[in-house]
Amino acid sequence: MYLNKVRYYVLKVIAFFGTYFWGIMSFIFIFAICISLIQGEYDELLENGENYFTLTAIFTATYIVHILLGKKIARATIYNSLFSNDPDGIIQMQVLERAMGIERSEILKDMETLHKLKLFEHMRVEMLGQGDARIVLTNAAVGERRTTEKIVYCRNCGAKNSIRTGFVKSCSYCGSQLYE
Repeated sequence: MYLNKVRYYVLKVIAFFGTYFWGIMSFIFIFAICISLIQGEYDELLENGENYFTLTAIFTATYIVHILLGKKIARATIYNSLFSNDPDGIIQMQVLERAMGIERSEILKDMETLHKLKLFEHMRVEMLGQGDARIVLTNAAVGERRTTEKIVYCRNCGAKNSIRTGFVKSCSYCGSQLYE
């Protein structure tokens, strides 16, 4: 499990209630402005309109931020399931693009945001050049950074394979389980 569950649920609750609260506040202020215009209270709206419009803009912007935060948090569970099922702890960006159905730039933004929110602390993004990248996972249970790869020989067919320290992987040639 790479997802920090406590932070996940706290942020999910904040995003949920924040979306409704700021959405209602935006609606109330927009509704009040419309009623003022309909009732012909142009003078009062012109005098105090700057305050109304500023608060409405702030409430609406906060509402939109909470919606976007909720979407990022929802994606965190999908990323977590992909990370948890990965055999070697290294996930190529192409795999995430196919699985998520979104572009690489969006995935990189997601990873940056989710890492800043401390939802995924046991991972990092490695840029490989020419715009390519991969996600490198660490052993979350121990909390150690495991970035080294070892060369191991398959016990079944003798093929040479690379495996990350602390992870289990299948042989690229015969499919047998490899251990470091």
